[in-house]
Amino acid sequence: MKRAFKILCGVLVAIIALMLIVPALLSGKIGDIVKKEANEMVDATVDFAKLDISLFRHFPKASLDLEDFSVTGKGVFEGQKLVAASRIEVVVDMLSIFGDSFEVSKIILNRPEIYGRITADGKANWDIMPSSDDEAAKAEESDDAPSSFRLSITDLRIKEATIRYTDDSSRIHFHTSPLDIALSGNLSAAQTVIDTKVSAADITFVSDSTTLAKGITATLTAKIDADLQNNKYTLSDNLLSVNAVKARLNGWVQLAGENIDTDLSLDCSGNNFKDILSLVPAFYTKDFADLTATGDVSLTAWVRGRMTADTYPAFALDVKVADGSFKYAALPKSVNGIALQASVRNSGGSLDDTIVDVPLFLVSFGGHTVSAKALVATPLSDLAFKASANGKIDLGAIKEVYPLGDEMTLNGIITANVSAAGRMSQIEKQAFDKMQVSGSVGIEGMAVKLASLPAITIDDAYAAVSPATATLDRLNVKVGNSDIAAKGSVSNYWGYILQNKTLSGSLTVRSALLDLNEIMAAMGNDTAEETEQNEPTEQPTATEPNAAEALSVVEVPKNLNLRLDSNFDKVLFEKMVIDNLKGIITLRNGELTLDRLAMEMFRGKATVSAQYSTADVDTPKVKLNAAFSEASYRTTFDQLELMQAIAPIFKDMDGSYSMSLDAALSLDKQMNPIAKSVNGKGKLTSGKLQLGNVKALSALSKALGENTLGTLQTTEPTLVSFTIKDGDLTTKPFDIRLGKVKLNLSGTTSLDQTIDYNAAIALPDNLTANAKIGGTFAQPTVRLDTKKMAEQALASVGITQESVNAELQKQADALIAEAEKAGAKLVEAAQAERQKLIDKTTNPLTRLAAEKAGDKLVAEAQKQSANLVAEARKKADALLKR
Repeated sequence: MKRAFKILCGVLVAIIALMLIVPALLSGKIGDIVKKEANEMVDATVDFAKLDISLFRHFPKASLDLEDFSVTGKGVFEGQKLVAASRIEVVVDMLSIFGDSFEVSKIILNRPEIYGRITADGKANWDIMPSSDDEAAKAEESDDAPSSFRLSITDLRIKEATIRYTDDSSRIHFHTSPLDIALSGNLSAAQTVIDTKVSAADITFVSDSTTLAKGITATLTAKIDADLQNNKYTLSDNLLSVNAVKARLNGWVQLAGENIDTDLSLDCSGNNFKDILSLVPAFYTKDFADLTATGDVSLTAWVRGRMTADTYPAFALDVKVADGSFKYAALPKSVNGIALQASVRNSGGSLDDTIVDVPLFLVSFGGHTVSAKALVATPLSDLAFKASANGKIDLGAIKEVYPLGDEMTLNGIITANVSAAGRMSQIEKQAFDKMQVSGSVGIEGMAVKLASLPAITIDDAYAAVSPATATLDRLNVKVGNSDIAAKGSVSNYWGYILQNKTLSGSLTVRSALLDLNEIMAAMGNDTAEETEQNEPTEQPTATEPNAAEALSVVEVPKNLNLRLDSNFDKVLFEKMVIDNLKGIITLRNGELTLDRLAMEMFRGKATVSAQYSTADVDTPKVKLNAAFSEASYRTTFDQLELMQAIAPIFKDMDGSYSMSLDAALSLDKQMNPIAKSVNGKGKLTSGKLQLGNVKALSALSKALGENTLGTLQTTEPTLVSFTIKDGDLTTKPFDIRLGKVKLNLSGTTSLDQTIDYNAAIALPDNLTANAKIGGTFAQPTVRLDTKKMAEQALASVGITQESVNAELQKQADALIAEAEKAGAKLVEAAQAERQKLIDKTTNPLTRLAAEKAGDKLVAEAQKQSANLVAEARKKADALLKR
């Protein structure tokens, strides 16, 4: 017995060991097969980082885990992910992994991300299955065995999925996350019942930049009778919920080749008015549990027929609400008298046959009633519309019926009585005389305060509409510290509203204060926290925008053609303060143009013509033609950031100037000038000028020993002509007379603040000097021409250059003569020594050797003599050049 028990334990241990070891041995084989089969089945790249096999997790079946699974497109979708999943678990029959085929029974996808996209020319990224012709060709050419996969799925689960779908051709976007799907049933059988559970959150649907649905949650539980052989799916026991609305789907769907046959109806009986309100995000996402509602509700929908590539089935949707009302528990008042009749119908065939009819909409609150109706037909071929709205809305009463929260405050009265009827073709042809449009809209005492924007107040506004124009009779609005008053008219407003076409018009605009920093910071930072709004002071000053509220590019719309007759008492832009701005401003084709605007700025006066273009929104372009008079150097430096880059010397200059400037430059994404992009030219005329603390002049003063140059005051006008190229400022030679000292300057200030100037200096007592000023304004370097200064110093004591030259020539000649004399003595001594050597010998042979040795001594002496003379000539030349 013990022996048998030991044998059994040994077998179990062996089996367990095998179940641990075998997966490690087989994972490589399985991984290679899966990748090979998958990549042959689809026209895409299928990949995964790792494949693990477990014989325990779903015993007696085995499981294959794929980590970091992805399907990546090819061709036009090269490198774009279609599917990405952190983990995919595939359950297979255990015995099948030891053979050549794999029987799959369960698939679990964990946190998959699915990206569907249709390009503008209609190509879909999920169309990755090879064509039937390609499949046949592969089957004929391949010598491989048939596919080793055999699907027998009974369980399919998708957990926490993210689905994104974008159709560039129709400008549609859909998104939902997380999405959970659980399907169970024998999907390999001809007939089966599929148990379905689907839940989706944050469903968002956007069409052509219009958000039609946002933040919707939906669930579906259903048993689907599936005829997999004929691709027909019949819905039986099911429940669909969208937010709080519950419905049952009845009917069937059949896939007929590339077509879809449907016969479905929606049973929404049992829903109340509160359930219907849940479909409106503003209600469902805002204290929905505290909302009570009453009213008679009817909601029905159906779809029947065949969908092909060119045709659609018939469908209808009908909604009716009578005697509706709602109230939030925490608020004092309710909204009553809600009535709605709306239908969407299509008899089948083309979507252009769709008719949207809203014959009745009524709502009452705050003692006022609003009514509206609309009819829309032929939406694709030639949109026909008829609509009207009439009533009064008390914005201040909204907080009594709807929980706005602390982040929003509303007040004011809006009155509207507008009706319109026409066709899109009439708008396109500007045949406004064939349209029927009339009415007016008025606003009184309107105040809006949002956390991310300055407070907005419209004291009074009134506009009347006709088929061709909308006339703004009056508008008085405040945005934060800014105030604007306007009146005028615009044309083609229908094309602007419905087709994004160009809006044309002429307006007169007035303002006591326009704080562009506050407005632009709000436009560029919608998520900024609310800041305190203070009443404008008598003397407002421009402040640099907060780092947390960095400006972003303000884009000029391309579909505006407006002429603004402007009169602004004060404008704040970045650090600049502009007073009494008057002139014409136009907005056209994405460009803002200033036409000889007169204004006061930098404590002087200016006339400015300019263009600001956002044709390239990443790098806006600016062209400027300006004339300034009596402007302050120091104020210009303090308020204009560009001048800090190209003319930092302005910081240390007291006085005023007049200037003409013609320039062009680019801005970065924070609306800052790109210094290297600045190019232009101009002239600057300065009257009395005081320069203090200029380190370059202090260095020059020290080098000259002239203390008066440290702080300089001009007594005569100064004219400077300059050019700007790639941000570097170059001045032509100009004179500055500073008491008894005169400077002639020219040179360049570069982007990196380095300077390179030439200075011709006229000092008292008829002395002159030339200097090279380099380095930077903060750390300048000065090099003087000392030779010229020495000449002037000698001349001042009666020594002329001619006499100096004669004396130098005399010294040079003496150097050469002395060298020639010394060289001659060397040669003479060598010759005497040669003779001595010869005289000492009597033998002819030794006499010959003495002669050769003596010749060598003489030659060396002659060489040294020549070197002495050459060195003397070199010293003489150097002396003469001094």
